Amino acid sequence: MELPRKQWQALGIESEPILIKQFSEGENHHTCLIKAGADTWVIKKFEHSFDQAVEGQKHAAALGIAPAIKRAESPLLLMGYIDAQPLANPHNQDLDRLAACLAKLHAAPYSGSRVFDLVGFSEHYANQVGSWEQNKHRELSGALDWFCQDQTPTTFCHNDLVLQNIIIKNEQTFFIDWEFAAINNPWFDLAAVIVYASLDKDQAKRFLTAYQPTWGELVNKPIFLSAQITLLWLDLLWHCAREPNYRSLHQPRFDHLEKLASEFNRLTTA
Repeated sequence: MELPRKQWQALGIESEPILIKQFSEGENHHTCLIKAGADTWVIKKFEHSFDQAVEGQKHAAALGIAPAIKRAESPLLLMGYIDAQPLANPHNQDLDRLAACLAKLHAAPYSGSRVFDLVGFSEHYANQVGSWEQNKHRELSGALDWFCQDQTPTTFCHNDLVLQNIIIKNEQTFFIDWEFAAINNPWFDLAAVIVYASLDKDQAKRFLTAYQPTWGELVNKPIFLSAQITLLWLDLLWHCAREPNYRSLHQPRFDHLEKLASEFNRLTTA
């Protein structure tokens, strides 16, 4: 990512930055690590969703769970660098810290009004895929509707908690990439951790109990399954809309979806 002089000066960088690392590109941004004088920064250049990302990250940074923003001048965002690797294969202590971090995010008062358009996203992607995926979308409508009609109070959510967006350093948890942050059912964030970290039922129960003491018992309720189905299916639709051969290359993910759907159907039709 090239950074012309007028851009890095507009961000308050006093000396010409040196590119240290180019991170993998996201759907709507380019990100790199730079060094300017004695300081190291992460800089992101957005294609869209700049305001939403900045609003969400500022809110989370004030809670101490996102990198601090130094300067934001559309389409560029300059932020502090957290020298740690993304979460991978989380252990129990990681899950406990992650649950506490999510509880903090979801409980904090939020003044924004932007709502995550789950139905709009799913329909948009469903219109871009083949007949198999469209039929599957209709088959899953019961679980998707169950989640959309769930009465859990909505909160401010991250809405894109792939493990690459979760960083734990010195027993502190941070979330990055806030482009989809908006008001949503908190189960969407919780389901993301359960699905992407491949938690079994016992691990999920521990994670949910650490989030809210009474929520561990909900592993036997339809919301536990419908949230995972909704999260996973939206993820799969997104990938299938961009890669026609995605299903054949990632069949285990679709097999897991089928297992969740079968369990949901048994639970709700018993």
